[in-house]
Amino acid sequence: MGGGCTWHGIVEAMIRTSHSNFIGDISYDPEGSMFCARSSNLEALKCVAQCIRSAVTDSTVMQTALDNADKSIIE
Repeated sequence: MGGGCTWHGIVEAMIRTSHSNFIGDISYDPEGSMFCARSSNLEALKCVAQCIRSAVTDSTVMQTALDNADKSIIE
């Protein structure tokens, strides 16, 4: 598994492509091996958790998110 920036790219891609209603509600603060998403919207944070869960448990979801990720975020 990648570090915090990789997870930022994965989650951001999943939110952007499948849950765009939460784009403005989530901010990211990845560092090294740590990923952090912040929001005052509990539903947005639950969506982040579900995105991570889906990516971890389904390699197709993970690959699709990586394919759609902003390369400047994950590199």
